[in-house]
Amino acid sequence: MKKTLKILMPLVLAAVLVLGLAVPAMAASITGSSGGIYAIKGRVTDTVTKRGWPGEDVKVVITGPNGSAAEVYSDTLTSDSNGYYGFPQYLYADLQYGRNTYECTISIEETAKHKAFSYSYTITTPAPPTGVGQMSIVKQNIQFEAKTTPVAVTGGTFEGGGASGDLVPGQLVTLIPSPAPEGKAFDKWQCLDASGAVIEEWPYYSFNLPEGTVSVAAVYKDAPDDPNDGTDNNGGGTGSTDNSGSSDNNDNSGNGGADNTSDSNSSGDTSGGSGTKSPKTGGEADTALFLMLMGIATAGIAVSASMLRKHAKSGR
Repeated sequence: MKKTLKILMPLVLAAVLVLGLAVPAMAASITGSSGGIYAIKGRVTDTVTKRGWPGEDVKVVITGPNGSAAEVYSDTLTSDSNGYYGFPQYLYADLQYGRNTYECTISIEETAKHKAFSYSYTITTPAPPTGVGQMSIVKQNIQFEAKTTPVAVTGGTFEGGGASGDLVPGQLVTLIPSPAPEGKAFDKWQCLDASGAVIEEWPYYSFNLPEGTVSVAAVYKDAPDDPNDGTDNNGGGTGSTDNSGSSDNNDNSGNGGADNTSDSNSSGDTSGGSGTKSPKTGGEADTALFLMLMGIATAGIAVSASMLRKHAKSGR
């Protein structure tokens, strides 16, 4: 029995060692350390506005290797709010090493906003490195041809002239409003859809055309009153004020009235001799009031002094 155990023990240890080495090898092949690891990123823009298009579905297909039509990787990536797309974290295409070639095709389908786009390019994997796999990032931007929309302008024209044109949503436009009607001033531009509903409003002349716009209309408001005009008409130091206040006509009218009054008083004195006194002026009335108050105050002081003397005598 002991001889049997001595013979089997080395065999068991050898088997355990072989199995222990085999598990990491299998795990390595699963993780792709023997192949090229590729991440694909890019941005969706258009040929006119060059802006990023959000919410675009970008299909990425990798076929191969070496001319094979079999799909190695296929996924649909959605662009973010700025038009960028890419593999989510830890997601990648695992390709074989050894100078193999793969065809990568990225595409977007035709929509109401743009025409279809498709582009293919070749990925060549590097020679097998010593050690684990290698990460390579492929940046591939999509620049599609956007579809144009006829846009009409009411109450103005485009900067280059004309009141209509085929434009791309998101395109920067500059509109010149027509002269405002009398008593009005330009307020804003309204971008309208096919039903006439307002999509967006812009209080300035240049803006990016919102998606869905089919017409743009100028809106006017009541013009504010000119403060200079108001002063000229109603007073201040203007000509109107001069005419109604210290003008020559006013001087003549005032002088004539004063002269006439003086004449009538003179004739009254001569013919009637009524002897009536003219009312006191403001200065004379103030003086009389002051003297009266002084008299009252003096009398009060005298009465108080008299009462004090009487009180003193009675107290003795």
